[in-house]
Amino acid sequence: MHSSFTCIVMFLSANVIKAADVAREVEGGVQILKTGPIQLFVPGDILSFTIKNAENCRGVFKICYVSEPLKSRDELRRHYRNVGGSCPQDSCTIWMDLNYKVGFGLGTQFHDNTFYGLLVERNSNTCPRYIVDGRSNFTVWEMPNCPVIADGAQLPKDKETINEKKSDSSKKWIIAICVGLGLLLIIAVVVGFCLCMRLKKKPVHPVNSVRQVQQSTLPPKSNGSHKKPAKSNPRSMTSPLPRTPPSKTNNSETKLEIPRNSLHSNPRQPHVSDSATSNDTI
Repeated sequence: MHSSFTCIVMFLSANVIKAADVAREVEGGVQILKTGPIQLFVPGDILSFTIKNAENCRGVFKICYVSEPLKSRDELRRHYRNVGGSCPQDSCTIWMDLNYKVGFGLGTQFHDNTFYGLLVERNSNTCPRYIVDGRSNFTVWEMPNCPVIADGAQLPKDKETINEKKSDSSKKWIIAICVGLGLLLIIAVVVGFCLCMRLKKKPVHPVNSVRQVQQSTLPPKSNGSHKKPAKSNPRSMTSPLPRTPPSKTNNSETKLEIPRNSLHSNPRQPHVSDSATSNDTI
């Protein structure tokens, strides 16, 4: 599950993060960094490129530029020679080969370990650039393994470009916030699911069983109430009871015979035989 979650995060991050700009401004012009569309402001009618340390560079610098938007590729080929097959329909092609130090569609020079390329626009064999307010649209098609500088060029900095950058930055923030909220929601769902599974695993005792356990631990209660022992009669305690041996009955039950006179006899009453003898003597 952890691997799938990591893959989701990487996929969302790849969609949010955009690539760097195709070019950046440096001292002396604009340095082209990678392939892609680009718009340049070129003062004057001369467009030139410079590649330094050309001896150690390998590859081909190939760039397309818009010439006449209303004409097709076949119509451009009838009038100009630098119309390639890989560029868009309304564009012409120029390139500089670093391996053989030759060019196509522009004049080239190589000296002091630097390779120069110059586009002569007023030549009848070369396509003219389509220029609006000094700006031209290009498409970098192929790059060598070293930086290429467009001499004297600038990146456009008008209100439209600034607004586009602001809108792009705001879109990035919105997408980043949405991705963050989505990740938090996924984490919350996973944590809640784990807690529910853990609670389900714990045994839950019903209320009746708990009461039965509590009642079983309590001592048993007697049915009758606690009665005080009855007070004994002092007279009955003073007279000793004669003991008679138990007699067996048919029902194998034993009974204790107690003389009745002993319970109601008065210890002070004289004996009958004594009174009789006294009368005879008189």
